[in-house]
Parts: sequence; C-alpha cells; structure tokens
Amino acid sequence: MKLTTPVKIPSTSVELDHKFGVLNLGSCFAENIGNKLKKAKFSCLLNPFGIVYNPISISHIIHRIFNRKLVSQNELLSCQDYFCHPLFHSSFNAIDAKVTEGKMNDKIKSSNDFILTSLDLLIISFGTAFVWKLEGADKVVNNCHKLPGSMFTKHLLEMSDILQNMGDSIELLREKHPSLRVILTVSPVRHTKEGLINNQRSKSLLIQSCHHLADADEKIEYFPSYEMMVDELRDYRFYENDLIHPTPTAIDLIWKRFKDSYVSNESREIIDQLGKFHKMLEHRPFLKESEGFANHLHQCSIKLEQLKSIYPKLSFDKEEKHLYWLRDNS
Repeated sequence: MKLTTPVKIPSTSVELDHKFGVLNLGSCFAENIGNKLKKAKFSCLLNPFGIVYNPISISHIIHRIFNRKLVSQNELLSCQDYFCHPLFHSSFNAIDAKVTEGKMNDKIKSSNDFILTSLDLLIISFGTAFVWKLEGADKVVNNCHKLPGSMFTKHLLEMSDILQNMGDSIELLREKHPSLRVILTVSPVRHTKEGLINNQRSKSLLIQSCHHLADADEKIEYFPSYEMMVDELRDYRFYENDLIHPTPTAIDLIWKRFKDSYVSNESREIIDQLGKFHKMLEHRPFLKESEGFANHLHQCSIKLEQLKSIYPKLSFDKEEKHLYWLRDNS
C-alpha cells in the first residue's frame, strides 16, 4: 500500500565530498542542514551573520563578505540600551558600540578568509519574499531587533529583484571560484504570521525564482525541501507542537534525501561511520561508576583512534574533549 506521494528529486552532477568548502546561508532550515554538514565534518561556513530569511539580505551578506566591507559605527542603530546592526543577528549586540563593531568585523574577516580560500558549493535556503525596509532609507533589513514597528515598512519582493540580486551575488562569487556550484531550496517552515494566503504567495514567488535561476544556469540546482514537507510529509506528526516547524524526524528524512542526492559515496560512508561513533558517545549508563561503562569508554577511545587513523584530514577535537569529559565525570 502506498502511504505517501514521494517527491522526485532531479538527477544531479553535484558530488559533495569532504574536500569541498561549503557556504550555507538562509532560514532556520539552512541551520538544520548546515548543522548536519558540520556534524559530519564538512568544511562548512553556516550563516556567519546569523539566520537570514529573505533573498535581498542574503545577497547583501554575500557582497559584504566577499568585498570584506567592514562595519563602521555610523551604521549601528541604538536599540534600547545596546547597539545593533540590521544585517546581523542579535548575538552580535553589545552595550558598547566598539564591542559591537569589533564582533561584527571579526566575523566579516574570518568569513572573507573562508570564501576566498576554498568555496566549491553555495547552499541557500530562502524563507520569505516579504521584506522590511528601514523607513526613510529604502534599505531592506535582515533583523528588526524588536525596534518600534513605525521605523519599518513591509513589502513583497518582485521576482525581478530576487533574480537580479541573487544572479549578481553568484556571479560575484564566481569571480574567485568559476566552478562554483549552487543548490537553492525554499524553507518548508511556513510563515504563518503573514497569514497562510500570503505565505503561499511568498513561497510561490521564491520557488519560481529558484527555477528561473536554475533553468538559466547548469551549475545551479533546486532541492525540493518545501515540496517534501508539505506533500510527502504532510501529516502533522512531522510537525512540532507549533504546527509550523518540522520535527527532528522530518529533518532527518529530508537530510537523508539531500545526502543520497548530493553527497559522494565515499563521504556517505564517512557520515555513516561518524554517526555510529556519535551514538556510542551518546550512550548513557545506569551507573557511571560501573565496570561496564568504563569498558564502554575504552571502546570509544579505540574507535576514536581508528577514525583518526582512517580519516587523518578530519578534526576530532570535539569528540576527544567530550570523551575526556565523560571520563572525568564518571
């Protein structure tokens, strides 16, 4: 009996492996996939300025990083008793303007170093085509930082704006990396605050823009994460209690389809080996003081040394630190 309507993923020539440098930008779904890639030890720069939802802000971030355009204090906004920037996440905010500026510029410099050194794949997850503009400046913001709503006006982007900005951004990156491959997707998280009708208007515009870009460039591909969530996984058991965000199970299922489509056989084997080892580290004993758990930690150490020997170019610093912590706390 057929219980779902599977989404067919178009054939691809992308073979993502652990030699790739990956820039992953976009919505919270970009965070989900990006964190999977990082846990699998891919060289991945994930949302260096924080989560970003709209195509214009994504374009601004790419240009700012590529051109190493540092933040000046006159760009900062006074947000209650701290300073913020409309392109950056609130985690960069600080009471001292110089501290805010410094944190942002450090991130710009390190991100610039990353994308100029090694960039083979750009993954973008668009969240919404609705944008907020700073009143009087006609400037799209990425983060309103809970400033008064009177400071902003809301707009629905035109497709021409999306195509122009994203096309320019991809071409800019290809000045340094001519063979850059791009995977575009639309976040399956519905923006219900806009209303379901407006959410559909927004998502439709983003999907159509992705296909326009992919149809015009053989190095750009579309991954149907939105279609998988709303069609293949349309049961509410695949949604969190807010009925909006995908559950870990749904994320794992979409990640599996992504991995099977784009990741090379060799790197999939690495992911499987790492997954088994991480499960070993996640084991929680009934008694930490038991001989059985001590033996388990010993087996973890042996497995870690084996992985380091098989994959000498991968870093296992986090796993080593976690293993030390388990030993010290048992």
